[in-house]
Amino acid sequence: ALPIFDVLKVNGPNFHITFNKNKGAITSYIYKGIELIKNELSPNFWRAHTDNDDGNKLQQRCITWKNAGEKKKIKSFKIEEDNNKIIIKVEFILSTETPSKCNMTYIINGSGEIEITQELIPGVNLPEIPEVGMMVNLMKEFENITWYGKGPHENYCDRSVGARVGLFNGKVNEQLENYLRPQECGNKTDVRWVTLTNRGGIGIKISGLPLVEINALPYTPKELENS
Repeated sequence: ALPIFDVLKVNGPNFHITFNKNKGAITSYIYKGIELIKNELSPNFWRAHTDNDDGNKLQQRCITWKNAGEKKKIKSFKIEEDNNKIIIKVEFILSTETPSKCNMTYIINGSGEIEITQELIPGVNLPEIPEVGMMVNLMKEFENITWYGKGPHENYCDRSVGARVGLFNGKVNEQLENYLRPQECGNKTDVRWVTLTNRGGIGIKISGLPLVEINALPYTPKELENS
């Protein structure tokens, strides 16, 4: 267990949010007594490489980004309060070939909603970034996915004309595309909102401001690559 001064807890009528100050991250979100997340919510800059990536060697050329999110070092952790909202600002240094900066802002209101802003400032002369986003592992019970965005099949910013905007739902394990070799798959673009819930309807809702891309799979990018 961490000493009490290394932890920040934000509590409301039905929620309890825990920040680990050493990691600068949310490590627990409990709603109505149910833990929603399995590990910390963390910046992520990597995705499993694809067959096309094999052709242009992206996984070798861009390797500096692979563990940048995991090996980040916290520079500052600041807490503010404004108009009944808790504002947490975290600055990270990423251990890319030339150091990069990643700034995170979390604004928590009285109902437990968290507005998250991520700012990435890449170092000089770095290769392209495979992904800019956030990643978290959820408990296995949150297997039901519903999204309002492009679907019903996977789609990407350069491959989405065949998808249509609508309300879709399914199971998380159904979002995995069975390519001959496991690789990046299952993404959705132009998402207004997405929910991941358990059988009782409790879970997480993520909304774009105004749009976001989402990807919920039963495997992490590294697990896909290792297979």
